[in-house]
Formats: sequence, structure tokens, C-alpha cells
Amino acid sequence: MSRIISQGLKRNLYLQGHAPRLEGNALAAYLLAGPESDHECRSARECGEKVRQGMHVNLKTSSLSNHLPDALEGIRDHRWHDSVSLCTDDVHAGVIYSEGHLNRVVGKAIGYGAHPLDAIRYASYNAAREYGFDDLGAIAPGYVADMQLVDALDGRQPSHVFCRGKLVAEKGRYLGSPYDGGLSFPNTMKLSCLTGPGDFRLKAPASPGETLVIYSKYDGPFNKAFYETLPAEDGYIRIRQDPDLAMACVCNRHGLNQRTVVPIRNFGITGGAIATTVSHDCHNLTMIYRDPEDAWIAAETLKKSGGGIAVVLDGKVLASLALPVAGLMSQLSVDSLAPQVEQVEKAVYDLCAGKSSLLKMSTFALAALPGAIMTDKGVLDGASQTFMPVFR
Repeated sequence: MSRIISQGLKRNLYLQGHAPRLEGNALAAYLLAGPESDHECRSARECGEKVRQGMHVNLKTSSLSNHLPDALEGIRDHRWHDSVSLCTDDVHAGVIYSEGHLNRVVGKAIGYGAHPLDAIRYASYNAAREYGFDDLGAIAPGYVADMQLVDALDGRQPSHVFCRGKLVAEKGRYLGSPYDGGLSFPNTMKLSCLTGPGDFRLKAPASPGETLVIYSKYDGPFNKAFYETLPAEDGYIRIRQDPDLAMACVCNRHGLNQRTVVPIRNFGITGGAIATTVSHDCHNLTMIYRDPEDAWIAAETLKKSGGGIAVVLDGKVLASLALPVAGLMSQLSVDSLAPQVEQVEKAVYDLCAGKSSLLKMSTFALAALPGAIMTDKGVLDGASQTFMPVFR
């Protein structure tokens, strides 16, 4: 990461920080390394300290978490708010479609007590200054004429939207020419590490021992890992007799023959398989499943579609969302995409009895987190950045 950051510093690029729960000397060291901002304030105290240390804080509310009330409380007694912006992070397409994007965050900030003009400035002028855009964020001479008309300053949906002075949307309807989906993209699902359902089973060691088990959201916000004595059958670890256990797999989908399979406890899945290629930051194929056959079907479904999300139960695809652009994006309009996302989310919700979501899976392989993280190279202890053996 230091080498990557150094390249940004050499080019005078903006470095977006990501530092949840960082305070004191560790925060000072982090700022000295180059990042200028943070969008992960989890408490009022943390947010206040980051502002005092000269950091630019991005206050957010997403489909995963909402720390906006605490963050606003943390800056309430600060006289100057020039280094405060609003942002979104991991928000479902359906939420953006029905409730809005940054205007939704503006509305929530106002509801939590922020002055409307402050909230709008956080989302426009301050954000533009943060990124070094000197011609965006205000309606004034020399600024690009990006504007929206609203009936009240409360974060509601605009009645009219202008880009560069041209009316582009009115009453929720886009007035320009729709994208025809004509661009072609290569299939990035290079799954050389998968040959059949057997690849989703965990081969037991020759001598009895303990198996590493990931505990989902154990005693806090992050996954942790513990060693358990698990039964074996026909040379493979068996989980069927324990309803709280499932298998997790992260498979490299960029052409490398690398995959990791370990048990996971308390994820909530009751049967079948869930697969996604939206998996920060590696965006490998990430899967949680009870049935290896269903896992294979889910993987094959995404291989054909070029990536995306698939939910399978008893050999049947319950729901799927094709994301053929790098396995991350769709060429569909939001009108068509939002219902499909909602359908897949519902399938995940039903399969996990309401205990898990797609966004939870999307951070399962995020190696920057401090918990137990699945990667295609093994299970990583995020805090120490060392790999943990699957058996001991």
C-alpha cells in the first residue's frame, strides 16, 4: 500500500482515506502517510478528532451502516466546517432509484439537525474543493452550470436537473437519448481454479485435528476465526449435521489457479448457495453455500453471464443478476436494473432467514479489514496481515 500511495503522491493525486476507528497517534501516522480524508467515522469523538487533526471527513449513510447522526454530533461544536463533505458508499440501486443519491443523504443530515444550507454545502461546494475541482459546487460566475430545482431545501428529489446549463431531466424523467447498450466488453470470468462441484468441498487432513472456522460478525462488526473439531466423511470435512455451519469459498476469477475453502458459522444461510463477483477489493468470485452442487451451478451461471450475483437452491437458480462489465456493472438502465437487484436481494434474504445481505458478502473478502478475511490465497488475519492455517 505504501508503494501504491507513493505513486499517487508523485502525481499530486487525491488520496481517499479509509480509516475506521483510527484515533490518537495512529491517526497522526496515517495522515503523515498521505491520505487526506476519511469516510468511515464511526463515532462523534472519532469524527471530531479527525477534523481537529486537519482531515477532511466525508459523512455518509449507506445500505450497510448509518453513522451520520454520530458524525454530525462530533462536528457540531466546531466553528468551521470547510473540511466536511457528504458521501454515499455501498448503496443499493433500488435505494438510489426510489430515494435519491446525495440528495437522500442531504435530507437525512437535515433530519438529524444539520442546517439545510450547511448540508447542501457539504454535498456540493465542500466536496468539489476536497477533490480540487475549482469550477464545480456553486452557482456563480466561472462555475459549470450544474443545477437542480427543488421546492424546498430538505433533500427532496429535484423537479428539474441541469447539466452545463442544459435541462437533462424533468420530474424524474431523463430527457436525453437513452444508452443503447451497444458497447461490448470481454468476459472477465477466468475460473481456471474450478472444474466441478468437488472443488467446493474441503479435503480433511490425514490425521485428526482442528479446522479453522470463520465466525460471521462475531462479538462486533468484523468476522473472527476459531479452530473447531469438525467431523470428516469420505475424506472431506462434513457440515451437514450442523445447521449453523456453511462453507465459504473465494476463487480467483482473473486467470490464477487459486481458491480457498473454509467453513463459516452463523452466516445464516439455510441451504443452497449464494455467489457474487462484487467483492471488495479483489472482486474475485465469493461464495457462501451449504451444497457444493448448488455452488457449482451458481459459479457456472456467473461464468456464462460474465459475472454478477446468483442464488441457487436444490439445483434451481432462484435469482440472478448479470453484471457483464468487468463482473461489476450492468448496461441496463436503472429502471430495468433496480427490480432485478431487489429480486436478488430478496432471494438472499429468504435463503438466509433475514440474517445476511449481499452487501455483507461484498465485504467478506476485503483484506484491509481487521477481522478474519477470506482471500483466494488463504484466510487472512487482517490485523496482523498474516495467513492462518486451515488445519492445525
